[in-house]
Amino acid sequence: MVKLKDKFDKTKPHEKQDIENLNFDFDQIEGKLKEYLISETKKNNLIEIENNGKHKVKTDFEQTLQDEIKKIIFDFSYPTEYRKDKFDKNQKDTQILLLSFNYTKTAELYKQNNNLIINNIHGELDKIEHPIIFGYGDEETDDSKQIEKLEVNEFLKKVKSVQYNKTSHYAQLENFISTNSYEVFVFGHSCANCDRTLLNMLFENENCKSIRIFYNKADDKSFFNTYCNIYRQFVKEKKDVKIKVECETEAIPLPNKVIIPAYILENSLIEIKVADNLKYILIENNEEKEIKKSFYISKYQVTQKQYESIMGKNPSYFTGEDLPVECVTWYDAVMFCNKLTAKYKTEFQLNEHYTITNITEKDNHIISANVVENENANGFRLPTEAEWEYAATSAGKYKNKTNYARNEKNAKIDDLCWYRQNSDSRTHPVGQKQPNDLGLYDMSGNIWEWCDNEYENTASCILRGGSWDFSTLYVRVSCRAINSPDYRNDRVGFRLCLSL
Repeated sequence: MVKLKDKFDKTKPHEKQDIENLNFDFDQIEGKLKEYLISETKKNNLIEIENNGKHKVKTDFEQTLQDEIKKIIFDFSYPTEYRKDKFDKNQKDTQILLLSFNYTKTAELYKQNNNLIINNIHGELDKIEHPIIFGYGDEETDDSKQIEKLEVNEFLKKVKSVQYNKTSHYAQLENFISTNSYEVFVFGHSCANCDRTLLNMLFENENCKSIRIFYNKADDKSFFNTYCNIYRQFVKEKKDVKIKVECETEAIPLPNKVIIPAYILENSLIEIKVADNLKYILIENNEEKEIKKSFYISKYQVTQKQYESIMGKNPSYFTGEDLPVECVTWYDAVMFCNKLTAKYKTEFQLNEHYTITNITEKDNHIISANVVENENANGFRLPTEAEWEYAATSAGKYKNKTNYARNEKNAKIDDLCWYRQNSDSRTHPVGQKQPNDLGLYDMSGNIWEWCDNEYENTASCILRGGSWDFSTLYVRVSCRAINSPDYRNDRVGFRLCLSL
């Protein structure tokens, strides 16, 4: 507003060129903003646009954040006891309008059912029919009123209220708030004066019965600062602020942003928390094993795309990027773990879990080697048998000899795994069946998975989980198989693990 104020003096005639230059500057800033948002969206891989036009979250972290925001929107979308008396008792249906001030498509991620209306009040980056609305949003100042009195239309070109007539979004919003009483949820918006005119319309409307602040718990002034900004938006009756805004004890914290390393996200690792040196009894033979500490395990079996990107080859009999890699020896699997660790070694200070020497290869596979584990290493590895079973049973929740990698939905076996009776004699893309309660897919069936342990001090290695070519007996989470570490066929693959 200072720059705009400097461009005119009510005692002098207005230079058309000055006003045009000012609006040109605004256009340049808007263009740079678009470039930045497009660049950041691509760089952070927040959203992937599929061929059918749908949006999907690309990483486990974004999925978690999306779920948390959905919980806020849908679980708290009803008046609290504190405000229930303010609402129309005859108002039965709850309809939710998500008023997005964001120019990107992130609002689409939170759409869960037909009760949610998304209103991109300031437009969208890539939609001609929803152009970006960018400019002044505070028309309550004395300077704004003076500019309006000048009757020079070019001065109003970058005023948001004038631009709102470009789309039907403003009319939709006005219709929504005039129809029934409503509650305002504030999350992610500072409620500062950049949108003062619009926020004033929302907050001082007689149908607005409550304003709930969802604050950043990492910032001890988050609630206070947002409250002060809301206070500034009330023009007619300041006392209404105290009536409408729910007190700080009623406020709910937003999920904190957590920085998760790329190697966790890119390999879809899920954290499994356990007590240090947990004693775990294997189901099948009642043998006591030790899980030394919490660990990560991959959500999916290693795919052919993952394997080929690191090893430069694909040994699988059944081919497809999203199919699990198979026809790998135990030696191939641990070599993959080391090479994947090397990819992130410099940036994240990861160290190889295995020292592999005296390698012998045949037909492009490792068939023998000396492998020594580095117990203190933090790099990728295979899960131990105890870790695998603990994860497959949803942290021991479904620990018995008859269970598959089940979930609380009590899903049938055909919904949980690929096995002889439903596989059509082949592997299938990972993650197509229901996960267990920890969010792990294909812990039963599809392919057998190599584990880190040797079998009872022999040269053989352990496999768990069963495969597409085995009956129900072998896809139980308790079932154990053994084979020599140079063994490979189209029923054997692996998944990743990593110590915390």
